[in-house]
Formats: sequence, structure tokens, C-alpha cells
Amino acid sequence: MTDEQRLELLKDIAGTKTYDERRKESLKVMAETDSRTEQINEVISQLEKRLGELEGEKEELEQFRSLDTERRSLEYAIYDKELVSATEKLDALEKSREDSYEEAKGLHKTAAQLRRQMESLGDEVKILTEQIEQQKEKLEVLKSDQQKYAEEKARCEMKVKAHKDKMEADTSNRASASDNLQNVTAQISKITSDLAKVTSQYEKSSGEEARLKHQLQLQKQRLHSLCAKKGRAQQFRSKADRDKFLKRKLKEIKVEQESNSKQTKQIQKEFKGLEKVLKNIDSKVEEKSGSLDKKKEDIKKISKDIEGFNTKRNEANHQRKKYWRVDNEKKKEQTAWREKLELSMTEMKRSMDRHLYSALRAVRGFVKEEKIEGYYGPLIGLFKCDKKFRKCVEITASNRLFQIVVDNDKTASRIIDYLAKKKAGRLTFMPLNRLNDKNVDYPVSSDALPMIDQLEYDSKFQRAMQQVFGGTLITRDLETGTKFSRTHRLNTITMDGDQVNKKGALSGGFVEHTSRLTAFENKMEAEGRLKKIKEEKDKIEAKIETQNQIEAKITGQINKSYAEKRHLRNVCDQLQVDVKRLRKDSQLEKTKQKNLERELTRLQGEASQFKAQMESLQSEIRSDLVDDLNSQDQSELDALTSETTELEQKLIEISNVRAEAESKKRSMEENLSTNLRKREEELRQALNSQSQEEESEELEKENEELKRLTELLSDFNSQVRDAEKMLDDYVNRHAQFQGKLEKLKSKEASQAQKLESQSKDSEKYYTRRNNLMNRQKQCRRKIRDVGALSKADYNKYSKISAKVLMNKLAKCNDNLKEFSHVNKKAIDQYISFSNERSELLGRKQELDKGGQAIRDLIAHLDRKKDEAIVRTFKGIAKHFKEVFKKLVPKGKGVLVIRKKMSEASSGSSSDSKAGQTENFRGVGIKVSFSGVAGGDRNIRGLSGGQQSIVALSLIFAIQRCDPSPFYLFDEIDANLDAVYRRSVAEMINEQSASAQFITTTFRPELLLHANKFYGVVFKNKMSKVSVINGEVAKEIISEVEKGL
Repeated sequence: MTDEQRLELLKDIAGTKTYDERRKESLKVMAETDSRTEQINEVISQLEKRLGELEGEKEELEQFRSLDTERRSLEYAIYDKELVSATEKLDALEKSREDSYEEAKGLHKTAAQLRRQMESLGDEVKILTEQIEQQKEKLEVLKSDQQKYAEEKARCEMKVKAHKDKMEADTSNRASASDNLQNVTAQISKITSDLAKVTSQYEKSSGEEARLKHQLQLQKQRLHSLCAKKGRAQQFRSKADRDKFLKRKLKEIKVEQESNSKQTKQIQKEFKGLEKVLKNIDSKVEEKSGSLDKKKEDIKKISKDIEGFNTKRNEANHQRKKYWRVDNEKKKEQTAWREKLELSMTEMKRSMDRHLYSALRAVRGFVKEEKIEGYYGPLIGLFKCDKKFRKCVEITASNRLFQIVVDNDKTASRIIDYLAKKKAGRLTFMPLNRLNDKNVDYPVSSDALPMIDQLEYDSKFQRAMQQVFGGTLITRDLETGTKFSRTHRLNTITMDGDQVNKKGALSGGFVEHTSRLTAFENKMEAEGRLKKIKEEKDKIEAKIETQNQIEAKITGQINKSYAEKRHLRNVCDQLQVDVKRLRKDSQLEKTKQKNLERELTRLQGEASQFKAQMESLQSEIRSDLVDDLNSQDQSELDALTSETTELEQKLIEISNVRAEAESKKRSMEENLSTNLRKREEELRQALNSQSQEEESEELEKENEELKRLTELLSDFNSQVRDAEKMLDDYVNRHAQFQGKLEKLKSKEASQAQKLESQSKDSEKYYTRRNNLMNRQKQCRRKIRDVGALSKADYNKYSKISAKVLMNKLAKCNDNLKEFSHVNKKAIDQYISFSNERSELLGRKQELDKGGQAIRDLIAHLDRKKDEAIVRTFKGIAKHFKEVFKKLVPKGKGVLVIRKKMSEASSGSSSDSKAGQTENFRGVGIKVSFSGVAGGDRNIRGLSGGQQSIVALSLIFAIQRCDPSPFYLFDEIDANLDAVYRRSVAEMINEQSASAQFITTTFRPELLLHANKFYGVVFKNKMSKVSVINGEVAKEIISEVEKGL
């Protein structure tokens, strides 16, 4: 660093730049002052020259001035009269304008009312248009449902007709079947009676035939035995052969007899089995018949239950219809209140900025969703007031009505964050914990009422109300308001909205006013009423749902009963089939039993024959072998032959009788079984068939459905009529409102024409007003151009007419023509130049004083600057000497300041004198590292390490004089040996009490006094910094030293 650079550094430390800047500015101002002084001197010399010339023109100018004064008096009188005339006309015009303004104000007021009415009607027309569209859609849906249910009703009526036709046909068939059954029953009865007789005859003849057959067989057997006995003598040689043959026959007969016995036992067993089967069948028939009767009773009971269920369902349906009617009334009421809510919302939306409206709606949704406590809502909803005060209250609060009142600023911040996040707009919040109570001293007077006392609100909102309405009085009129505002320093407002600010500002006049409080009150009333209607509607719908559930439950029970009834009918049908089958089986088993009885009778006859044969053979065996029969046998043979012939004849006769009876019996039985019985069964099935009952039940169900559909269709017809009536009402209202809107538009057009006429009149007014004002300005300008006159000259011609004045002015102008060559402004110029010279001389004197003051300031700044440099130099030189001594104990170092006027050194800082800054040319350094006299050396002759010590000494000396908050040293110990490094480390440690030192080093000495260590590692082309401790730092330094 050179001496000059060290001098600049010394100046920076001493803060002389401020002096230099101020000195530069002062020199600039002084140069400008000198320039102005020279210009003033030139102008003064020119003015003195011109004043000498004007001295010779004074005498002739005096005569001219007398005539000129006369002329100016005349001109003043003429111009004054014109000014008065223009002013009177302007006043008259202003008065006419005021009347026109009042009329225009009334027209504007009427036009504003018409606009509000048109907007209101427009909103209602818009709402009605939407309602008409909605009602049309609703009507279409209702008509569609009506058509659907009408089609269902038509289908149901067709089903009912079909069931009725079927039932009529069934009734006719049943009547026919009943008649046929009577005929068939009579035939069956007659045939059964005849069959009983024929059967009796058949059984009698059959029994007789069987008896005769048995008797004939026995006689034939005996006859055969007698014949065989008669021929035995011829057949056999001896009795023994005969007996042998007879015994063989006996043996064969015994075999046949045993077979007969087995068959008899088997048939008897089968007969007993058939008896058990018949008994079992009879018990089953009895059981199933009883079950059938029970099921029929159950069916009757279920039918009664179904009737009860239908009654209950009809009652539930009737109750539901009652609730439906109430629900429809609530829907109509809800629709009406929704219209009112939409109108009030539209008025609210129209009365505020759309961004404010969007923000309020977003906040309402957020608070409702998050359930934020401490949110009280807009100020407009927290108080009530009398209708007569609403206008002045609204004008006082203005948009503050929509400021949000919350419990504390935390709640406000949360909502504000939400608005900012969603970009939903901006709102103003009033946290109650941040508002202060206002103690206002209100005057006690009947002409002024405190506005806050006219409001009704909760006491916890007292601060918010005071914030907006506190300090405001409602006065009778504007004059009273002005008086109270001036005497009590309060804002005042009239009932019409004219305001007087406590600072004196007035505001008011016509304001197009839409009552926000009324709109908000209507909105709140509509919302409250809609909420109440919704609650009532929800209750009614819940009751309707309950009735629907009851009806559904009853319908389920009815369907269940019908299903159970159908099941029982199916069971009854099955039981009837089973009984019929069992009876048929019983008849078959009885037939089998009769066959077995006949077979058993046959076998018993055969057994008797076998017994008779065996007795005959045994008797023959006991008799001797003879050629002829004895007399007894012969008599028996003859008798048997004769009886056999008679028996055969009787058998033939009885067989014919039996065959004839059998033929009749078979014919009758076949007729009964294959024809009459089947026909009777068919007819009885037709009569006992449940199809008609089922048809009746189906008809009943369809009738119930038809009744339900009829009632439902009636309800839909009623709803359609109501909807059409409502639609017609909407259309009529729409037409009425449209007609009113057209009338209002016509009135508005008329008002617009009047306002346009007023506007044209206003343009004419402004044209005439501008012309008159221009005349006034011209007259005033001409009066000013006339110049100054004496009071007598001003009033000299005030009572003379304008025409006479014009004649006099013409004569005066003719006289003035004789002095046309005269410099008419010589005196004025003389006076003007004299005044200008005096003014310039004064200004020159002021500039001279200012220039001297600037020179004194520059000298003062130079002195102060020199003193600051010398003072700073002394301090730094002292500390440099001390620091250098600590760093180099055996050495010595001093700072010297060099002047431009003398190349010689000024000695040490303690011997230097304060002088001019321009006299300093640099700050030098003299050091000696050996301490030997005469060993002082210039800094250029020092080594790198010695130069580092000198530079550090200067830095530490500057720090002591002008400390900085921190110092950054980059390897300052690189050129120092260990002794100097240790000295520097101790010096840094000593100086660290007043500043922070950040150093980089590869040497261990600076680590001894360090408070915190950072290791910097360069790896993979990246530097990484990490916090380490002293031990690690020493290890890193030692590794670096080893590497070096």
C-alpha cells in the first residue's frame, strides 16, 4: 500500500468524505453566486443608462398623463358598468340554474326510483322466468308420471275386466255345473238304487249258483265214485290191487288237499293284509280329510286377516295422503320464501362490490365447514335499529357494515389465511380483543341523539359498535349538525343522510339509496323461515316415510298372507288329490278283497270235495271188491243221477239269471265308474274349485291396485291442476310484471327525455355562464389594464350613462392622438427601471453576504477536516506504535504524515500540526525490527513476513480506533515464522473481546486461542465444510505440515 493509499484510508476512517462533499457543494453554490452577481452588475449598468435617457421626456409626458388619466377614468366607468351588468345577469342565471337544479334533482330522484323499481321488477321477472321453466319441467314430469299411471290404471282396469269376465263365466259355468250335477246325482242315485237291486239279485243268484255248483260237484263226485266203484271189479283183479290204486288216489288227493290248504292260508293271510291296508287307507283318508278341513279353516282365517290388513293399509294410505297434502302446502310456502330470499340476496349483491360478496360467501362456507368458534359474522347482522334511522345508520357505516366481527386476532388470521390461499377476495376484520373502549361525552339535547343509543345489540359487541357508530350524532338538520360538530368535536348526520365531519367537512345531497339493512333483514327472515319450514317439512317427510314403511309392512304382510293362502290352497288341492287317490286305492283293495273271498269260497268248496272223495275212497277201501253195487249204493246212484240232472237244469237256469244280473250290474257299474262318477267328480271339482276364489282374490287385489292407482292418479291430476294453475299464475304474474316493466321503461324514457332536455338546458346554461364569466373576466382584465387611479377618478363618472361615457371617451381619444409620438410609458418605465435597479442592488448585497458566508463555511469545513485527519492519525499512530511493539518486542515502528509543501517528514504523530487537507500528500511508515538506533527502514525494503507484520499492526491499530464487527483473515501467517505467528495469535485473542475474527491457516499457532473450528475438504471436485473440534483441527494441521 502506498503513502497516498494510506492517506485515503486515513480519510475514510476519519470520516472526511462528508466534509469533502459539503465543501464541494459549497464551492458550487459560491460559483453560482458569483455568476449571478456579475449578471446583476451588467443589468444595473444598463438600467442606469436607460434612466438617464428617460429624464428628458418628463414634461411632455405630464400632459399626456393628464389626458390618459381622463381616458382611463372613462374606461373604468364603462368597464365597471359592463361588469355590474354581467354580474347581475350571471346572478339571475345562477338563480334560474338553482331552480333547474332542484327540478333536475327531482327528475334524477324519480329516475333512480324508476331504475330501482325496474331492477326489482327485472329481478322478479328473471326469477319468474326461471320458476316458469322449473314449473314447466315439473309439469312435464308430472304429466309423464300421470300418463304412466294412467296407462297402469288402464292395464289394471283391463285386468279387472278380464277377472270379472272370467268370474262371470265361472259363475255361469258353476250354475250350469250345479244343474248338471243335480241331473248326474239323480242319475247316479237312480242307477245306484237299481244297481243295489241288481247287485242283490246278482249276489243271490251268484250264491245260489255257487251252492248248486258245489252241490252238483259233490253229487258228480259221488256219482263218479259210485260209477268207479261199480267198475272196480272189472278194472282190478284183486282187492289188493284196488286198494293199492285207491291209496295212490288218496295220496294224490291229500297232496291236492295240502295245496288247497296252503292256498287257503295264503289267501286268508292276503285277506287280513288287505283288511289292514284298507284300515290304513281309511285312517289316512280320515286324517287327510281332517287336515283338508283344517286347511280350509286356515284359508278362511287368512282371508279375514287379509281384509284386516287391507283396512289398515287403506288407513295408512289415507294418513299418508293427508301428510302429502301438508307437504305440498309446505313446498308452496317454501317456494314463496325462496323467491323472497332470492330477491333479498339480489338486493344485497347489488348493494356491494362483487368481490366483497364472493369473499363473504367464501368465509361463510369456510366457517361452517371448519366449525370455527369466535366468528360472529358481518357487523350488519349484529344489531337492529328503527326503520326511520336506517338511512343515516347505513350512510354512517357505509361498507363497514360488512366488516367481520371475531373474538380475537388469531381467528381473524386463520380466516385471512384461508382467503389468501383460495384467492377469494379481501375482507376487513374487527377482533374484539384489539378494539378499545371509547368514552364519548355526548351532549344532552332534544336536537341531537347519539346514534349508538338507537341500536339494539348484544353487550359483548359494544366495542365493535363504538368503533363504527361511536362519536356520531343524529341531528334534526344540517345547521344543527354543524353547530354540534363544531362545539363538541363529533360527527353528525341528519335523517336524510347529510353529514358534517368533526373537522368541518360537509357531504350529502341526493344519494341513490338501497337499504342494505332492510335487504339483510329480509334475507335473515327468509333464511329463518326457510329453516323452520325445512324442519317442519323434514318432520312431515319423516311421517310420510313412516307411513310408507307401515304401508310397505302391511303390504308385505298381505303378500305373505296371499302367498300362505296360495300355499294352503295348493296343499288343499294336493290333499283332495291324495284323498281321491286313497279312495281309489281303497276301492281297488276292496275289489281285490272280493276276489279273494270268491277264491276262498272256491278253495273251501274244493276242500269239501277233497274231503268227500277221501271219505268215499276210504269207505271203498274198507269194502270188498264186487262186480255190482249193493242196493244202497245202487239206489244212491240212481237218486244221484236223477238229482244231478235236475241240479244241472237248475244250475243252467240260475246261471242265466246270474249272467243277466251280472251283465246289468257290469253295465251299471261301468256307467257309474267310467261316466257318471267321473262326470260327478268333474262337476264337483268345478263347483269346489278354488279358481273362482282365486279369481275373486285376484280381482280384489286388482281392485285394490285400481283403487290405489285411481287415488294416485287423482292426486297427480290434482298436482297437475295445481302445477298448471301455478304455471298460469307465474305466467300471468310474468305478464303483469312485464307490463309494469314496459310502463316503467316508458316512464324512464320520458324521464330520460326530460333529463336530456335538462342536459341541453344545462349546456345552454354553461354556454351563457361561460360567456358572462368571460365578459366578467374581460371587464376585470380591462379594469386591471386601466391601471391604478385615485379614489376621485374611480367615482368621477359613476352616475353617468354608458352612452355619454362612450362619447366622452371618443373625444378623449381624439385629444390623445396629438401625443401619439410621445413615449407613453416613459414615466412608468422610469419608475419600473428605478424599482428594478433598487431591487437588483438589494439582491447583489444579499449575494455578497451569501458568498462571504459560503467562504467562511468552506474555511470552517477545511479546518474541521484537517482536525479530524490529524486526530485520527494521532490515534492510529499511537496504537500502531503499541501494537508493533507487542508484535515485535525488540522493534520500533511509527507512522508519519507527509505534506505537499514540504518533502521533509513532519515527525511523529504527536509532533504534527493540523493543516490544510491539500497540504497532505500521504502517510508513511518507519519501522525497525532490531531496535538499534539508526536502523529505521522504509517499508519497501522489508521482507514479506516483515511487511505482513507491519500491515497487521496497522490493521490492529485501526481496529482499536474504529472497530468493525468482524475480520476475515486468509492465511495471514503464511509468511511469518513461529514467533510472529504466536504474537499475532495472542494479539487476535486480545482484540477478539471487541470483534469477531475469522481466519484460515495451515499453522498450529492460531489454533491455540480459537473458539470454533471448521474443516474444509476438497474431494471429487467439491469443497465440503464441517464443524470439528480442536484436536481434529490440530491433526489436520500436522498432516498438512508433514505433507509440506
